[in-house]
Amino acid sequence: MGSLFTRSFHRKEVQSNQQLTTVIRYIHDNPVRHGFVKHPGKWPWSSYTTLLSQSTPDWLASDWLIQWFGNLTEFQKAHEPPVSDQENLGIQ
Repeated sequence: MGSLFTRSFHRKEVQSNQQLTTVIRYIHDNPVRHGFVKHPGKWPWSSYTTLLSQSTPDWLASDWLIQWFGNLTEFQKAHEPPVSDQENLGIQ
């Protein structure tokens, strides 16, 4: 077992707008789901924090990604956990 013998990731074609939104949130919420942090903005290696900063690298399609959610405020709202999850995480 291990990464030498098994694949560490899977590829799946994104087939709808809703699925793309879900995938973006999934990637950013991964450290939260695994209990490393309580919010994706607290994970230092996430593109979430980079997307919120004023200086994003050219290779990161930050403007496009923010606009996918409507604007910066909606992008941030989309990454907030549901109220029930907030209670479980001790956020409220």
